[in-house]
Amino acid sequence: MPCTVAWYPGHEGRVIHQVFSGSLTVADVTSGIEAINAYISEGVPPVHVLVDVGNLQSFPKSVTQFKQSASQFKGPGVGYIVMIGASSVMNMFAGLIAQFGGVKLRGFHSEDEALEFIAQHDPSLVHE
Repeated sequence: MPCTVAWYPGHEGRVIHQVFSGSLTVADVTSGIEAINAYISEGVPPVHVLVDVGNLQSFPKSVTQFKQSASQFKGPGVGYIVMIGASSVMNMFAGLIAQFGGVKLRGFHSEDEALEFIAQHDPSLVHE
């Protein structure tokens, strides 16, 4: 399965862990967003999302599709969306998503860096 979604251990209700791997299709992106939105609605705002793309081999490169996808992450319940392990091309698309979609999105090389960033920007979370 190219996409898995679960609460991040130790941060249930506050941090979602989404992992993409293999070849990603538009349908996978849509399915992943639907799953994230379900978790966000169950969580305690702001809900942050760690998106691990380190094992992603390919993804749709339509700016229009990404812009539409990004617009679904707006709302009072959404905190930061933090990507881990993105390639330079993925980082470029992520920058477009953030710019066009008004999404609070950042990229990091490691999970520890990502969690530390979230904890610095949301004092209600503690990164151990």
